[in-house]
Amino acid sequence: MSIGYAINRAALQGADLGPRNSLGKRDTIQAPVGGWNTADAWASMKPKYAIQIDNYFPESGAVVLRRGSRVSATGAGTDYVQTLIPHQSGSVSRLYAVGGGQIWNVTNPSQVSTLAAESVKDGSYASDRWRFAHFAGSTIMVNGEDPPERIQPDGTMAADHNWTKASGQDGLPFSASDLSQVLPFKGRLFFLQKDTANLWYGDLGAIQGDLTRFALDRVNADGGNAIGLGTITIDSGEGVDDLLCIFFDNGSVLVYQGTDITSSSDWDLVGLWKIGRLIGDKALTKYGGDLVAMTTDGYIPVTRLLQTGRVAHSSEIANLSSKIANTVTEKAALHGDTVGWDCVLHTNSNWLLFNVPAFGGEQHVMNTQTGAWCRFVGMDARCWAQWKDRLFFGGPGGSVLEANVGTNDNGNPIEGDVRGAFQYLGTAMDKRFTLARALIDSDADVTFTIGTVTDFNEEGGLEAPSSLRTGGAEWDEAEWGDDDDPGSDWAGGTFSLQEWQALNRDGTAISVRLRSSTSGARMRYFATDIISETTHALL
Repeated sequence: MSIGYAINRAALQGADLGPRNSLGKRDTIQAPVGGWNTADAWASMKPKYAIQIDNYFPESGAVVLRRGSRVSATGAGTDYVQTLIPHQSGSVSRLYAVGGGQIWNVTNPSQVSTLAAESVKDGSYASDRWRFAHFAGSTIMVNGEDPPERIQPDGTMAADHNWTKASGQDGLPFSASDLSQVLPFKGRLFFLQKDTANLWYGDLGAIQGDLTRFALDRVNADGGNAIGLGTITIDSGEGVDDLLCIFFDNGSVLVYQGTDITSSSDWDLVGLWKIGRLIGDKALTKYGGDLVAMTTDGYIPVTRLLQTGRVAHSSEIANLSSKIANTVTEKAALHGDTVGWDCVLHTNSNWLLFNVPAFGGEQHVMNTQTGAWCRFVGMDARCWAQWKDRLFFGGPGGSVLEANVGTNDNGNPIEGDVRGAFQYLGTAMDKRFTLARALIDSDADVTFTIGTVTDFNEEGGLEAPSSLRTGGAEWDEAEWGDDDDPGSDWAGGTFSLQEWQALNRDGTAISVRLRSSTSGARMRYFATDIISETTHALL
């Protein structure tokens, strides 16, 4: 229980706390701050977890309705925006989008107005899915279909940007359009060539010019094509060092150590590991000194993979998403070939977000402070990017939207749904659950519904909607921010106990469900009080 919650419960002692023990036993069920759990059986799930938690973000003492989203730019093509590229060089800071075969400037400093996208290059691209790397003030772009592009330090597009084979490699098939991944490492750029096991590298400090091949098929006995590049930072006992990780389409991962790939004495293979197959073409994101991979096994930190090897989905040691790994595997089977898988770390919100291109949009989001998971719905995205501490995603119809702003999704209500774990409330005896009320915090009037289900049933009746009006007991343990400063805390919120509602439920265990649909308010859900009467013991 959070300190703030305890303080405000104490502050409400003078209020009408409803039925006393003469009418039954009162238990307080905390909101599922442990987050989403699709791994554990309902009968053994711990009380802190949720069977379902949509659009509520689990924090240490409550689950909080996420902020909304709004259109930031329009006109970047007519279909989904497939790539967002933040570019920062000195005082130049811009956000670019790729859609409709063109690169667009969608830099919008405002969080209120909508910008018309400006085309900066019409390449009639075969693919709008670009991978990019920031190097020497430039942003290098490749997609495995079209010639590479480069955003120059001043934010303009380079008129001529190409890579060629270095001398002495005339017999090797190569086209710069086949470069599918790019990564800076130890002062030079590294590339992967699509549908091959070829790693190519440039000269030190070069942003175009000659490339030399490093054949990975001589090292990876498992075969396969190289599809992903990333780095991890480790402390080997002799100091901190960066390692290069190369991912293959069969789940192999090669890890190299060294500073100079041209020197056999300064370039070593650390090892070969197995992992679930990467999902999509943007399956890797930095997470501090670690690298998180979206795989068919779940969302895996690579440093832990090196320590444990490939292990079961449920291993919390090696799998960040152990509590939802079965769901990730299922989504990968259903939508793994759909374009739009992506991942991003938004530090201001403590979100580690994984985009699932399911119908209408779905994101799996982890609280980086607690490790708790939830699901966001209602944001139809195909790519994500953090720019100037703000979070953006590419949407349908050539739109770029900003997330984590406002209290609605571009005018549509945010639909929240939280289903807590089943709880026996201290005894496995039969009970009659008679009354319930929610403990809710809001900065405006809201309407929500509390429902209950008993004995591990899938569905149960929802009670009549309840209203919470501002002006109740002041919530002064913390302040919540306004729309102009989404990183700050809430201000002017209220704390209230919902009126008691009749339940008339029989069973041994109970699960509480809260549903909300709001367009102009933020909410925190702390707990639910339940009144129950013991009937008789189970034999």
